[in-house]
Amino acid sequence: MVCTADDLLAWKDFPKGLRVLLLEEDSNSAAELRSKLEEMDYIVSTFCNETEALSAISNNSAGYHVAIVEDNSHGRFKFLETTKDLPTIMTSNIQCLSTMMKCIAGKTSNLSFHRTYNIDVYVIKIMLGAVEFLLKPLSEDKLRNIWQHVVHKAFNTGKGDFSKSLWPIKESVVSVLQAPIGK
Repeated sequence: MVCTADDLLAWKDFPKGLRVLLLEEDSNSAAELRSKLEEMDYIVSTFCNETEALSAISNNSAGYHVAIVEDNSHGRFKFLETTKDLPTIMTSNIQCLSTMMKCIAGKTSNLSFHRTYNIDVYVIKIMLGAVEFLLKPLSEDKLRNIWQHVVHKAFNTGKGDFSKSLWPIKESVVSVLQAPIGK
């Protein structure tokens, strides 16, 4: 369920009651994250299987406001493609995640290893709707602020022409990623 700006204005005690879908294969990590999120008065549904999570999304009329999804070896492309309207935060314990983000931000030129797989994959995930990539373990501050993605989505819902205006930027990013790297 995508919240609208009107939904947020009518929501008393926001972000308490935020419905979070947590997709985490490691049961210990899932239990720890769930506990932290519930301490913040978020309502958490935990899944360790992508198929079960997607089924819950399609069967739950109330829906979820945000998803926190562990990035695994399969990439979670199916999840992102199926849940384009759901703000999805990707998590990983792979250290190259921070290097990848620095590369995208232009803070390092060490693209040789990461360019071939990670940057292209993460940019595709951003294009599919991933709103943030976080390195595990997740801090309480990061978890506390996931509501910001719900607000951002709510105030950008219904602006179809806006997404069309981003096509030139998307094409520019893709062409930069496909350009050969100078030595």
